[in-house]
Amino acid sequence: MVANADLKQLERKAFRSFYQDGLWDIYLGLLLLGMGLPRILDELGLPSAPGREALIMLPLVIFALMLLVLGKKWITSPRLGYVKFSPARKKKTTVIGLILVITFLLGAGLYALVETGLVNLGGGNHLFLVFFVVLSAGVFALMAYLLDFRRLYAYGLLFALALPAAKALQGAGSAYPFLIAYVSGAIIMLAAGVAALLRFVHKYPPVSPEAAG
Repeated sequence: MVANADLKQLERKAFRSFYQDGLWDIYLGLLLLGMGLPRILDELGLPSAPGREALIMLPLVIFALMLLVLGKKWITSPRLGYVKFSPARKKKTTVIGLILVITFLLGAGLYALVETGLVNLGGGNHLFLVFFVVLSAGVFALMAYLLDFRRLYAYGLLFALALPAAKALQGAGSAYPFLIAYVSGAIIMLAAGVAALLRFVHKYPPVSPEAAG
């Protein structure tokens, strides 16, 4: 029993170390930027076109995902070693990743429907804002708890409050409400991610294959 407990603690420590590299911070910062980018381009006066949201968001999401996957492969693993996690841990990570992707697509899809007028929730769409805040904050809180990744609590608030903040700035007469709200949140996450990545690279030099073996 003691040995099993020690193994679980070691696995948990190794699992948490994979979030020290800042790559998830950068990934989430790019996702937040992607969610606000269509409206930001509207504010900057770029012409609209059918399907523009998908054409804008999809490449950014793919780029962010590739950055995360390749960063883990080329930066994180060579420094921390190639750890083989238990099937239960792998399953949990897969489920959480799917939850994040589904939530992002659901939130972005609902937002597009509301903004284009295809869905009218009434009451100035306040119900949608409440739903968006609760969904974003709740999903990130769940991920933060399951992954023991505490920064996700703060990032959940940035995701949840970006749209209400943009609407509030819009109501106050700001010329660039979405630019201010979404870029500010994205910059916070990207800056935290880059700082964490620099610390990680400095703290953990690459491990040679001989030393890892």
